[in-house]
Amino acid sequence: MKRFRFTKTDTSIAKLIAILLMILHHLFGFTNRILPEYMYESLHIVQGKPIEELICFSFKICVAMFLFLSGYGVFISVRKQKNISKVIAGRIKGLLVFVWEAMIVFVPIDYFLGITKVNITSTWKIGYNLKNIILSMLGFEKYNSEWWFVMPFMVLLMLTPLLIRFIQRRRADFFTDFLVVFGVAMFSSFGLSQLLTYPLFVTFAPSVWGILLRNVVQLLPIYMMGMLYAKYQAFSYLYAISPKSMRYPVWIFVAFGSMYLRYKYNNGMYDFMLVGPMIFSMVCTVRNISGVAFLANKASRYITLVWLTHSFYIFQFGQGIVYHFRNPLVIFGVELILAFGTAFVIYWFFYQLRRLWGAVTSGRKITVKNKEG
Repeated sequence: MKRFRFTKTDTSIAKLIAILLMILHHLFGFTNRILPEYMYESLHIVQGKPIEELICFSFKICVAMFLFLSGYGVFISVRKQKNISKVIAGRIKGLLVFVWEAMIVFVPIDYFLGITKVNITSTWKIGYNLKNIILSMLGFEKYNSEWWFVMPFMVLLMLTPLLIRFIQRRRADFFTDFLVVFGVAMFSSFGLSQLLTYPLFVTFAPSVWGILLRNVVQLLPIYMMGMLYAKYQAFSYLYAISPKSMRYPVWIFVAFGSMYLRYKYNNGMYDFMLVGPMIFSMVCTVRNISGVAFLANKASRYITLVWLTHSFYIFQFGQGIVYHFRNPLVIFGVELILAFGTAFVIYWFFYQLRRLWGAVTSGRKITVKNKEG
């Protein structure tokens, strides 16, 4: 039997699925953040709630998907390059550059529109002074409420050399590593919250550093699980145990089953166990559909910018445009056009700036070829 490989294209497909789930989560999972005059017309009401809200709120697992794929990718990159510092520094720099580019575009827009909150229902105020802007650009403050992941993710990247050393230790095995990850997850869900209630931590717990600690510990098991899947080639094992005659029905069942469990246990405690099989089953279900691989590879370079910018239209301004047609399907389409269109323009603009700067600093002449008609 031909060995299954989870390729770079598969990763692009998984990221595209994750960002679509994230957009749906933000569009319909928070009806309290939609101004009454822009509230959409639900396709169906279930127990007094729009069915879109019930379905899309559980799509928060998209964050776990990105983290898992990051752990998976970092482990493979380190194994190929053998230079952990270069890999980690490159990933932190890449993330911060995207944050800076998004802020260069959206801070002036927000300021011009008079936006004062990170989202409609938040109490967190946007500070337009130089100090707050710089802290936001470094991930220490939330200029956008959906950027809470920036600093925890950078901390996880900084911890990666220690995690790699642990996973690559002698006589390591998947079962022992899984038990360690399971223990970290249980401590995150039960132990840490209890620990922070002690008088010794009464001032630390609600502080920025206390919140950062909780976020890092909560996300750590998912990030580590991605590394374990990469080391032990768990995707190949999942493919091998999939019944040949019923692979697609099984994969669809696992995908929907994982999503249902995420809906049932919405605190994210089991994300580290659900996300691997869910990514595998979703990707395997759609990877052979015509055009999916091409679309995912083309979209992959814009995914981070879509993550950073799409929520501006949903939570800070633009609801009058996004929700204008009231129909959830049309709303989703409008937001996709806005999100990916914005990401494309920002990516193209700064790419051209980098090209121009590189040409200037290297002393190359910039020539423009004119075609004679």
